[in-house]
Amino acid sequence: HHHIPTHIITIPHLPLTPNGKIDHTALNAIPLPRTQAEDGEWDAVQRAVAGIWAEAIGAGPRSLDDSFFALGGTSLAAMRVAAAVAATMRRQVTVGSVFTHQTFGAFAEHCRQAPVTRPGARVPLTARPRPTEGT
Repeated sequence: HHHIPTHIITIPHLPLTPNGKIDHTALNAIPLPRTQAEDGEWDAVQRAVAGIWAEAIGAGPRSLDDSFFALGGTSLAAMRVAAAVAATMRRQVTVGSVFTHQTFGAFAEHCRQAPVTRPGARVPLTARPRPTEGT
């Protein structure tokens, strides 16, 4: 997985040990700003989508502005997300909607407004003309 920092903070100086090396224990003790997820500001839909993202890409969002692809999402993971939303939330979303609603907040809102599906229902296939060569 990608090493993407969840927080970037500034501190006046690095804590040092008596030997002049970085004191990792003191560094880890610096409090980090709380996220919307940690503050419990998310509703049920947002919590469900966050769990689906975490399962699909191994990293859950920490704010409404987090991007699916910046967190390590791929087109294959987008297919997993769409399938999981349909299976667990019973909402009809497409793989394309993950691409058009890339931020967590936008995708969660899209899921909230997506049509509800029946249990076990499948998205209907639509007949379309076959593309011609060169198009």
